[in-house]
Amino acid sequence: MAMLAGALQLSAQVFTIGTGSNSTTGNSNIITPFKTWYEDGRSQYLILASELIASGSGPGTITSLAFNVSTAPGQAMSGYSVRLAGVSATSLASTFLNPTNLTTVFGPTNVNITATGWYTHTFSTPFSWNGVDNLLVDICFDNTSWTSHGQVLATPTTFVSTTGHQADGLAGCTLAGTATASERPNMQLGITPA
Repeated sequence: MAMLAGALQLSAQVFTIGTGSNSTTGNSNIITPFKTWYEDGRSQYLILASELIASGSGPGTITSLAFNVSTAPGQAMSGYSVRLAGVSATSLASTFLNPTNLTTVFGPTNVNITATGWYTHTFSTPFSWNGVDNLLVDICFDNTSWTSHGQVLATPTTFVSTTGHQADGLAGCTLAGTATASERPNMQLGITPA
């Protein structure tokens, strides 16, 4: 019986959200999660449940998140964290959402991206997605110096899918949102079906 249970155990599958070839550019770009032209950065991205379902996913456990890097950040990011929450919001605003169920799934840790292509964050705390809620992705870091932004490939959306803020001398993970975009980085989510 134990052998049968092991054979039936499901493994994570990768689901891609966004296939656009827009490269986030410029040192004022709000879309990239790697805002290292500033000391501190925070980004929120909204993925609709309908987008996850259309990608082939259903409810399950999210175990990783990847971005398609087109230009590596100019330096490492300290205190880098990824947080997730299930939300009812269908669009973002210039103020960050701060739901009480925002869960840290990766970090805080130092992240140093030195190559282009898909860069995967493997979660230390998997996140259970119910297949109904929209998914809020919150990324932040806190450096004491700056260089140049990392760039990622992105896709336009029909709704405000990105909120961001970048600054110097502040705590990245407590920044308030300042700018929005109807464009979002392409992402790959590792999800083990429920």
